[in-house]
Amino acid sequence: MKKNLCLYVPLLSLLLMSACKKNGPGELENTFTTAPSGAGNYGIQFTSQVSNATGYEWDFGDGMPHSSEPNPLHVYECPGAYSVTLTLIIEGTSSSETEEITVSPLVFRKKFSLPESAYAAAMVRTSDMGYAIFGNTISVSYKPLYFIKTDRAGNKLWDRVFEENLSAGATSMIQAADGGYALLSSRELGSFNMDFHVTKINAQGNTEWERDYGGSSLEFARKIQQAPDGGYVILGSTTDTVAGNNKIYLIKTNATGQVEWERTYGSREDAFSLIATTDGGYAMLGQTKDINNTGKSDVYLLKVNSSGAMEWEKTFGGPLDDQGYALVQAPDGGYMLLGFIEKPELPIYDMYLIKTNQSGEKQWENTYDVQGNEGGVDIKPTPDGGYVLLGYANLGGTTGADVFLVKIDGTGTVQWKKTYGDTTYDSGISIETLSGCDGYVILANQFHSIGLIKTDKDGNTN
Repeated sequence: MKKNLCLYVPLLSLLLMSACKKNGPGELENTFTTAPSGAGNYGIQFTSQVSNATGYEWDFGDGMPHSSEPNPLHVYECPGAYSVTLTLIIEGTSSSETEEITVSPLVFRKKFSLPESAYAAAMVRTSDMGYAIFGNTISVSYKPLYFIKTDRAGNKLWDRVFEENLSAGATSMIQAADGGYALLSSRELGSFNMDFHVTKINAQGNTEWERDYGGSSLEFARKIQQAPDGGYVILGSTTDTVAGNNKIYLIKTNATGQVEWERTYGSREDAFSLIATTDGGYAMLGQTKDINNTGKSDVYLLKVNSSGAMEWEKTFGGPLDDQGYALVQAPDGGYMLLGFIEKPELPIYDMYLIKTNQSGEKQWENTYDVQGNEGGVDIKPTPDGGYVLLGYANLGGTTGADVFLVKIDGTGTVQWKKTYGDTTYDSGISIETLSGCDGYVILANQFHSIGLIKTDKDGNTN
């Protein structure tokens, strides 16, 4: 007998829907069900409803190996439509049923409202496919460090507050090789004395060790990376107490945070981004101030070897105020530098991207805008050879701002642009690329609260 079979099952925060289908003569009906699974964003538990079968073959419709289990768990790599076929052997006869299922993209918008005002500084995608967020709550007299752990759907699992006696400013975080986290902040130790501060926690958020780094002047922490030997490389700036200018300050520690070497670079430079390069060294991106003290700056790129010795330095930009804020290494060994550039006309700032070769020589540059002032804060490569650029857009020159996301190909050509926000202030902080089909996760500051935005591959949130 022919009949229609319709299936509707929620999958985490996405929908898994079965299209209505008529089975042909000799086919089975209602032989299996589907249910959500905790394995992957698109994990599905298939369950056979036939108890007297002597053989099973599941074709999940995505080209992956078949399963002979009665009740297999299958994780789809991508959302989409799939034809799932279950073939059963019953009393020596083979019969099959095919159902059409659609796995919709996982998208969400989460806002973490804390007892006090808060801002986010860093996010990482964790080894369990969830997210870790690092920032500050802001009290009257000081700013405790704040850590949030979420699941893959952005739901908060637990959080920790790390109390400090004096002001702290969260800046950067990594998930360490042991599954814990290294949290970097700037900590005020007294009048005109600020140091780097690293708090190492385990995977459950318990403190393992913490250390301060710096001298008797002002040291501002920026980024932290794990070194190949399990130690840490910490980037920031230190103030020249005589001239009053910033120098770039780089520290290498061992796995327990003890200093192995430290170096300073330049005389009026600051760096905001640090990456490990494919040759074992490090690249830093920031700004260098005009030597005539006009207050203007240029984009500054610095390359050092594994011991911190300078190999080369480059500057980029126009006659006005320009700054680099985030970088990645390109597949050809060159660098993609993201920041902002000042224009002579209003609105005055655009998101600014520079592509260099392996030696830091500029190959091309481009700007991106919508309507107003735009700047870039994070860049990540995408599986298709392009990049996503994250920042902020002060639309129309108003007092508010929106999160600004741009998808480009490998030559810098725009594929699409999106903004996210409400009537208040929203600004992108960091972005994670998931896969070629699964979209992006954005960390944002949203008017004294922390936001987490998951989009599909085209930047959509609904």
